[in-house]
Amino acid sequence: MDYSSRDQQGKVAFYVLLWKRQGISLELFDNYWKDVHGPVCARLPGQHQYWQFHVAHNEGGFWLMPDDSLNASAKEEQFDGIAELTFTSPEERNIWFKAAGILMDDERNIFSKAIGYNTNVGNSITYVDKIADGCPNGEQNLIKYHCLIRKADGVGVSEFRKYLKDRLIPVFSSSSHILKSRLHLFEEIDNSRPEAGPVAHTETPGQQYDAALEVAFANQLDAALFLESDAYQNLAKESRPYIKHFKPFPQRTAHTFVHNGNITLVGQRSSFVANLITSIGASNQVRENILKLMMGSNASYTKPSSTTEIIQGKRTELVQALFARGEAFDSQGFIEIFTDKPVYQFGNYEPCLNKEAIFQSVKYFFSQVSALYHDIKMMWEVGSTVFVEMDVTYWRLDGSVVTLPCFDICRFEGEKLAELRIFMDANPVGDATIPVSATSSVMTLPHQQRYQPADAMKRFFIENPLGKQRVLQGFTPKWAIAGPRWSVVDQNTHFNSGTNNPQSSLLETLPGRKTEIVTALFARGEAFDSQGFTEFFVDNPVYQFGNYEPCLDKGAIFNSVEAFFGQVAALYHDIKMMWETGNIVFVEMDVMYWRKDGSKVTLPCADIFRFDGEKVAELRIFMDANPVGNPNIPVTDTSSVMTLSEGSKYEPTDVMRKFFLDHPQGQARVAQGYIPKWAIAGPRWAVNTSIINIEANGNGSIANSNNFNWSQLRSYLKGLKLDDLVQLLASDIGERR
Repeated sequence: MDYSSRDQQGKVAFYVLLWKRQGISLELFDNYWKDVHGPVCARLPGQHQYWQFHVAHNEGGFWLMPDDSLNASAKEEQFDGIAELTFTSPEERNIWFKAAGILMDDERNIFSKAIGYNTNVGNSITYVDKIADGCPNGEQNLIKYHCLIRKADGVGVSEFRKYLKDRLIPVFSSSSHILKSRLHLFEEIDNSRPEAGPVAHTETPGQQYDAALEVAFANQLDAALFLESDAYQNLAKESRPYIKHFKPFPQRTAHTFVHNGNITLVGQRSSFVANLITSIGASNQVRENILKLMMGSNASYTKPSSTTEIIQGKRTELVQALFARGEAFDSQGFIEIFTDKPVYQFGNYEPCLNKEAIFQSVKYFFSQVSALYHDIKMMWEVGSTVFVEMDVTYWRLDGSVVTLPCFDICRFEGEKLAELRIFMDANPVGDATIPVSATSSVMTLPHQQRYQPADAMKRFFIENPLGKQRVLQGFTPKWAIAGPRWSVVDQNTHFNSGTNNPQSSLLETLPGRKTEIVTALFARGEAFDSQGFTEFFVDNPVYQFGNYEPCLDKGAIFNSVEAFFGQVAALYHDIKMMWETGNIVFVEMDVMYWRKDGSKVTLPCADIFRFDGEKVAELRIFMDANPVGNPNIPVTDTSSVMTLSEGSKYEPTDVMRKFFLDHPQGQARVAQGYIPKWAIAGPRWAVNTSIINIEANGNGSIANSNNFNWSQLRSYLKGLKLDDLVQLLASDIGERR
């Protein structure tokens, strides 16, 4: 999904490079700028957006340019931060300039130099933005550079800008490796701007920049692949006549103080306090009475629009409100939380693309049970997305009860739910004869420990004003009437405090590194390498697939995946989205299975990976995989397709195919004999190596060359199982040309 349109109203920008003053540490500079100076600036009129980008120095050695092998910046050019403010018009910017005098006295506390650049209308444009969170506050768990550009001597401004727009931007915005590309074209610095005491506002002749490019990658691998691409290499070679210097400054953190003309929680209360409120889930701190107390009677947070950003933590409260409507079997109230063009998908069933379809779906489901309860284990709010890991308990109409693991992905547009995808195997709800492991629904930790439920939904009805109001209006949760008949009025109810995610005992890995490890683990699975698969786990892991009993040691994982691999001819992970937050990676994908009878089925799946350093401590797989073993189970054509509200579909990303084709580790795996099964069975997609060339139609041949590496071929063949060798021979691989 591309979010670049959210920056369109910011027509002009004021872009300021900031040097910290001597005598203070970088930590003190960061803290004062984001927690003291930033909230003051956020209160000034006229702003549409205000970000602080805290950057590291440009030490070179990564973005190589043809005439500058190191590409590092000189000591005097090493700034420490960027303030970017956008405005809906030059007039609004002038209003801000007139009010900004109050900042001058504060600048001397942390800055030694502040060089501001203006852009004219149409010269600050976001060309691509795949980053869901438009209001970051802290580390973004991605790789981002703010690249400052000087034009070459002798080239005109118009010609330089035309080159950037017509040649550079297409390369930086069309690559699949890039998450964000935003370009600023600067006007000349106004050196008549007065100094602020010891803070310099003028730049040395020849040292000013002419443009800035903000570019982001999901991880270092994507950055490296982009820089090694022919498109970038050709661009770099031909840039000499136009670009003199291209200086990338790595971003450390980003903080949003004003968004869409409204002051954010960070702008209201500071970055540090906003993080405290968000981390502890203090929803009372973002309510109107507190807001007015802190900001004054005329304070407001967001415009009354369904597309504006909302306060962090608010979305998790909305998810609980949605669950409360479900537990009360309030079908109408349930759909009111959705946008007018929603996506609602439960398991392998066809997605609902309008409110009426959702209404009919949930109404029917509610009629099949007497009560249900969401036992929330973990909730994460990442940008506009909320992830919920939970057990759901169902009380059947016959009085029996079943509890099943579930994972929800909730995507928001403002305060409305745009997409809800429910990943679980709910078949045992309607069929009590389906066996369910006693531990399948319990979040199990290593050493047989278990997570304690936090009673979040019980608390919602008993403590939350919205929940209590719902009960008074007659929307009582069905579990208070049927099933366990828990109280919704007892104020002395004892609640469990819950068990948090266990802390990692090892060092954390670099952002993006964990997603790379996940991709490598999937590659082991696609090659049916059971031993290699288990090597990614810690010694006391948790591995759980659907409703089955969790595996709590490597031997159990090995036996589980080995048995599963024996049931299919090939499988492929069609990754749609990956998020890395802290020590956790979420994966949203379709998984394709080619059965041994030649048929194929594609199913939606969500995985949660918890890491301990660079090892997987927990892997939980949420999906209904029953159709894999039983072709008679109907699966709709759209169940496995990430469908958008307009009825369009996500294009496949080919992440795993690219891993085997482009990534050195993937190529090495194939050379060692660990070829993905989909190259042998099923679709027989090509994996180009120096050993075997498998054509798109599945046929291939050994290259007849005097330089052929027969030693590698022997290693490859030794790595194959008998079934694989039979399939290779059946595909005519091995015939000499």
